[in-house]
Amino acid sequence: MGLVMKITLGKRKLGLWLMSWLAMAPLGMGIEFIQTNQYALATNETLPAELWLLAGRITLAGQAHDDLFLMGASDTMKSDGTNGVVTLEGEYRNDVWALGNIVDLSGQVRDHARFLARTVTVSGSIARGALLMGSAVHLTKTSQLDGDAWLMGENLIAEGIVQGRLTMMGQNVTLAGTFATNVHVMAQDIVVLPGTKIDGNLVYRSASELILDKDVKLGGQLIREPMPASPSGGFFSPFQSVVVQLWLFAAALVVGAIFFWLFPQVGQQAVAHLATSFWKCLLVGFFVLALSPMVCLLAAISLVGLPFSLLVMTVLGILMYLSKLVVAVYIGRLGFLGHRNASFVWAFFLGLLFLYIGASAGVVGIIVWFLIVCAGTGSLVLTLCGRKLPAILTQSNLPGGSV
Repeated sequence: MGLVMKITLGKRKLGLWLMSWLAMAPLGMGIEFIQTNQYALATNETLPAELWLLAGRITLAGQAHDDLFLMGASDTMKSDGTNGVVTLEGEYRNDVWALGNIVDLSGQVRDHARFLARTVTVSGSIARGALLMGSAVHLTKTSQLDGDAWLMGENLIAEGIVQGRLTMMGQNVTLAGTFATNVHVMAQDIVVLPGTKIDGNLVYRSASELILDKDVKLGGQLIREPMPASPSGGFFSPFQSVVVQLWLFAAALVVGAIFFWLFPQVGQQAVAHLATSFWKCLLVGFFVLALSPMVCLLAAISLVGLPFSLLVMTVLGILMYLSKLVVAVYIGRLGFLGHRNASFVWAFFLGLLFLYIGASAGVVGIIVWFLIVCAGTGSLVLTLCGRKLPAILTQSNLPGGSV
């Protein structure tokens, strides 16, 4: 009877703990998070603060003064043009991140733009760097990109004006615009239409030789680079590997945003444990990863212990995935050392980028990834089971605040 009461009280305490996290999340973020079916911003309306938005259809025709993180959610795998659509018609002074089935920019982005969608269309302007990924990416004739641009996907078309360096990686690439500097293309099929103007070099990688039309204006040189060697002999194995890593990176960004929004206290405590006791986190994580399979095996021997074994495996899998998110914030903070006003988003993005680059370095990458999982898992276990660190050590880790 006493044991039952303890378990019941423990469940109630855990429930209250989770409810407290959810209640404190908006305060911890210091930003606005909206989840709805449809969201529209009229032309005479303004968003003064950073916005995180999840909606089935998003239409922004007004102004935004801070960063935007937009996700067009679709309840079907096949886009019908109504679900998962992000339409950007206004003026946006800071960075814009957009994820959905369709992302359409006809307005003005005064800073960086990063779009990931099945179909990406840009007919407006982007003042600084642009990263556009999708099955189909189209820069229309009215588009203007003043900074460097990366286009990745299956079918890529560039008809507008690009002032910075343009890099395109896809299966079918079409050039038909004006490009102020070098253009780098890696594709199976490359088409340069008459009237295209490239002031710099055109550097390409393709299985077939590219022959330019006489009406194509090339200020620099046409340079063909050798294709990277592929162990399987397939043409697109390196490209497919890059695309897969980019998709995994984007998925980690989305999961991290949701995790730190829902559980800001857990996130800040885990990062604080890494900052104050990194080797302890590494050791605890190693023991957890080493002992958990043994516990699962012993529990699975009996029929009664099988559900418990599955539960332990599920929890371990979640901890292993979340481990890289907290380690990413920790590494991002180290990268921004000396820049205390750097935002949490940039620290998380930079740290996660470093992790994925380091983990892709062959055998060394496997070792790096194992250390990441151990350290992150240990910090999460210490956060959930250990003592709470003083607020002064964790205050700067709040999402949306300074790092």
